[in-house]
Amino acid sequence: MRARLEAAASRTVVPVFFLFAANDYSVTPGRVLAADMERLGKPHLLTIYPPVGRTSAEGHSFVHLRISAWEQDVFAVLASHMK
Repeated sequence: MRARLEAAASRTVVPVFFLFAANDYSVTPGRVLAADMERLGKPHLLTIYPPVGRTSAEGHSFVHLRISAWEQDVFAVLASHMK
């Protein structure tokens, strides 16, 4: 899985916004892929938000449970890369 994600990151031609809650099962995939994209000079942003809920499962569901936490950031990323 890691190799496939890294290969996909190396081929991407669009900016990528990696977003995680701090209590997701792991934020390592985001850190690794963001580092790969940095090394390749590809536009990206990694943001790790505060924990959501009390469990890793709740943290993993962050994008569904806390839209208000990341919504404006997504629009800011889109605005910065679209004309």
